[in-house]
Amino acid sequence: MVFVAAASAEHLILRENVLAIIVSHGQDDEYLSQTLQAVRAQSWAPQHVYVARSGGEAPKNVLDSAIQSTAFPRERLSYVDTSGAENFGQCISRVLDAIKSDDVTAGAAARDTRDTTDTLDNADTLAIANAASTVDGANAAEATVTHALDSGAAATAASSRNWYWFLHADSAAHPDALDVLLRKGETSTRIGAIGPKQISWDSDFEGTRRLLEVGINATRSARRVPEIDYDERDQGQYDSREDVLGIGTAGMLVRADVYHELGGFDPFLGPFGDGLEFSRRIRAAGYRVIVAPAAQIRHARLSYENTSANSTSLDGVDQSFAARRRAQIYNSLLTMPLWQACFAWLGYVCAAIPRALIRLAFRDFTRARGELKAGWNILAALASIRNGRNNLRLAGGNAAGIEELEATGATIRAVKRETKKSRSEAVKLFALPDPLTRQAQANLRLHTRKGGLATLISALLVALLFNLPYISDGVLSGGGLLPDNSTAGQLWEALRQSWLASGDGYAVPIDALWAMYLPILVLLSPFGVTLGQLITATLYVAFPIAAFGMYLLAGRFTKSSVVRYFAALLWIVAPSLLEAHATGHVDVVIVHTLLPLALWAMIGAWRKVPGTLGIAALLGATLAAASPIMLIFVLVGAAIGLIANRRLVWLWLPIPSIVALLPLIRFVSINPSYWLPALFNSPNSHFVANIQPRNVLFGFVTHNFAVSGWDALLYVPLLVIVGVGALTCLRNQYWLRIRFAWLIAVAGMALALAATYVPISSVFTADGMRTVHAWPGVELSICWLGLVAAIVMGAHGLKSTLRKQSFGFAHLLSFTSMLAVPLAIIAIVVQWTHIQVSTESVLNSAPAQSVPALAQNNRESDQRSRVLALQAFPNGIEAQVWRMDGLQMHEMPIGRAISGIGGRPDPLVENTISAEHPDIDDRATTDLEQTIADITAGSREVAAKLGDHAISVILVPPASKNAVSSDRAKLISYLNAVPGLERVTENETGEFWRVTALQNSRTSAAALRLITDDGGVVTSVPALRYGTKTDISVAKPSTLVLAERASSGWKAEVDGVELDVKPSDWAQTWTVPAGTVGELRITHEDPFATILLILQLAVALIAVVVALPLRPERREAQ
Repeated sequence: MVFVAAASAEHLILRENVLAIIVSHGQDDEYLSQTLQAVRAQSWAPQHVYVARSGGEAPKNVLDSAIQSTAFPRERLSYVDTSGAENFGQCISRVLDAIKSDDVTAGAAARDTRDTTDTLDNADTLAIANAASTVDGANAAEATVTHALDSGAAATAASSRNWYWFLHADSAAHPDALDVLLRKGETSTRIGAIGPKQISWDSDFEGTRRLLEVGINATRSARRVPEIDYDERDQGQYDSREDVLGIGTAGMLVRADVYHELGGFDPFLGPFGDGLEFSRRIRAAGYRVIVAPAAQIRHARLSYENTSANSTSLDGVDQSFAARRRAQIYNSLLTMPLWQACFAWLGYVCAAIPRALIRLAFRDFTRARGELKAGWNILAALASIRNGRNNLRLAGGNAAGIEELEATGATIRAVKRETKKSRSEAVKLFALPDPLTRQAQANLRLHTRKGGLATLISALLVALLFNLPYISDGVLSGGGLLPDNSTAGQLWEALRQSWLASGDGYAVPIDALWAMYLPILVLLSPFGVTLGQLITATLYVAFPIAAFGMYLLAGRFTKSSVVRYFAALLWIVAPSLLEAHATGHVDVVIVHTLLPLALWAMIGAWRKVPGTLGIAALLGATLAAASPIMLIFVLVGAAIGLIANRRLVWLWLPIPSIVALLPLIRFVSINPSYWLPALFNSPNSHFVANIQPRNVLFGFVTHNFAVSGWDALLYVPLLVIVGVGALTCLRNQYWLRIRFAWLIAVAGMALALAATYVPISSVFTADGMRTVHAWPGVELSICWLGLVAAIVMGAHGLKSTLRKQSFGFAHLLSFTSMLAVPLAIIAIVVQWTHIQVSTESVLNSAPAQSVPALAQNNRESDQRSRVLALQAFPNGIEAQVWRMDGLQMHEMPIGRAISGIGGRPDPLVENTISAEHPDIDDRATTDLEQTIADITAGSREVAAKLGDHAISVILVPPASKNAVSSDRAKLISYLNAVPGLERVTENETGEFWRVTALQNSRTSAAALRLITDDGGVVTSVPALRYGTKTDISVAKPSTLVLAERASSGWKAEVDGVELDVKPSDWAQTWTVPAGTVGELRITHEDPFATILLILQLAVALIAVVVALPLRPERREAQ
């Protein structure tokens, strides 16, 4: 058909037919009227207009309303219901299918859309005006021409082409747009599609215009070049363009024969990427794809920006990222060679997770979710990718010379660099203050840096003085510290297992604090760093980190570098930190060091500083891992933030802390009497300390109070500091903050006093078994925090306040207080250094070798045998079973410490509790105690009983300061008299004996043994640190004995067939039938513990990512 129009009756112009299709998805109804009005106002109108609608409310009502508001001629407009169509391309296909079915009934009169139904099945609805020419009803000249065509007067012109004009419901064209596009298309038979210049919906065609798109400039991998900046104005800078790589579907004018030849749009794409893919196929078929900048359309881009009318938002752009990323990946896979596409598909899918993590690191949560969604969609799109590649191949493949139109990665990087530079300069110019303000800011930064540098230097000097007694001793032990030779791999293996390989084994979780050290151990693993070395380093670096943290925290309340400096020094001379550092309470040291940083981050989160809430959550988890009672404070902080700040993001604050302590919470939930000891407990080696409430009130738990002699330099300064803190209550300014700080101080002291009455463990001492009460160091740090906070609040703005008053008593009192605080700090440092140097240190260098080489060889052999370390005291013998070089720090978890408190030892270890005496230790401990008693009696059964515990070496370490030499000598004489024990020698590790087999004895020190049921052949089975994996062959019925406490979690199977558990005194045993041959696997399984570990790893990863101080670059630009 030929569409004929005229400027007048005398001058006829033959033009090619144009069919306009407007696609609406139901969310763009508010734009539809303006789009129809723009189509009606075209200087060259299309022959007929079809509105395709795939969603939204009653389409007939919406269309009627649009027709009425625009006075659009009903005979030129038809409606096609495309409900169920998934994208733009499918809507177009359904419209064209409806037109095709209407062609069969050509000549039918056009029907008023108001009288038709809203489905494709009604042929009357599809009886469009193909048999009649479209005219402007008010133009009589055009009607005359139409009649002439119908009678055949213009039949000689019937060889022209037809065009499709695709419009979105939110794209309103300039009145001359179609005329310009059609004129371009009529200039050459090789033009397949023409696209307009797209400007924003709020632009004015005759005024200010914000550019959106002038053709598509992209790489072969479909990455768009960000050549048009956000809010860039149209000044004709792109009007010279013509041939482009692709054009968008909004306003696209396509030759009908080309469209049908290529099969339309790709059904996988939409609303993004379909224009670029279709443009590539048009070029592959040998046609040109051009842009006509003179043709303009206003485009709201609802699918892209996801916003309401007349507004834009970068958050809306984020919502569409998943679909855009999916389209970009899909288009890139279509253009690659097949072998590259296979690897690229796998790479895109696998890269979705790390790309999402990177997005999370930049707080880009919506796009992180989009990365995962796009990766999943591509994973399931193999069939669509194959079809898309076939379509491109059938069209002709990559067109010759298309490389000239494709951009490169270097082009994108260059454009981004220039855009970032221009944005940065614009931000600087926008935020540039006046000269006086800039000078004041520069002075503040200078004083802040100087104060921070002075703080670090002073803290390093203090750390050097306090560490003088053992700064060159290497790994420290003593007090609350134990050595730990665990490497990163060994610690990870211990964390991964649900069984604690210590002594005779425990089903208790390792403390979360040591998991916090694991990332650092992994980084330092090439240097052979152990956990014990890291713990020692923690004591060394605590003072400078604590000082710097308090310097930052004080900066949240005052800009005075002097006040911040003395606040930092006050914090590192806190009695709780000094005493914890000297006695090896690493939990108190960690809490005191990180507490200011955690509060600094929480206050930043309160003030909505980006990233600080993630830092606070991560630090809160570390504090809770070091001292479980800190979980209460983290929960309180989260509740305050949630209620007062009214932001749900505060719910994230306690999650890492709770997840870190979940294994401990699971353990203590079995016995209600464990909750309080666990809350006040710590992951230390516990020792008995005579803690008096009077000492707690004066800050030093183990140092008796005295106001005479050198101690006056310790306690008088403390009284001065408390007095200065009390004087701050006299200030009227910041009175609420000061009183709140004192409330924290009083609460901390009350908790400290209460903690001294909470039993948390029991240990063997020279006086026998003694109960250990909680060390109140953490609570005293909280008390000291309140005191320092009160002094900082009182000093903030004091100088300015005094300047406004006449000189008087307030000035003298303030000056005295300001002078007293530095003098008190100096006095405490001097006296504590004197105490450290002049008294015997609690911490000492850990021995380089704790067990003899014989024991080390046995431990590393297939037997995995152990060492029994005995130490004699006047009231008894202390016995410890060592699996490594002495007891290790990670082998003393909180769960092991509190076992037995409340009358239920080892609640997770089944079949080990004595039914007759539930308040005593489990059967494994009872059996070991009986073995020690047999040693003193010289029993011949000692060697066999030691073999039951996989003990191959007995060691009597060198006498400690609390031991009596006569008691040690008596113990050695007992051991020399025991049959089956062979004395080896005495060296720096102590005196030790080898356990030997007696004649006709079934003794074996292997951790895993196979004993025949008929009398006694003992065979050692190769074992691992946790269970075993080895081949066995059993000829006779036997019993498999594992020298571990019995637990329902132990599983033994041979070639997948599980062995039956056999009751025993305390060890884990199984029945092995005769003729059993295959691979033996023994593991301790606790599915819930595995789930908790996976959850902890996931939350830890998220917490680290959220804590990174990064933001999306586009938000900075905004």
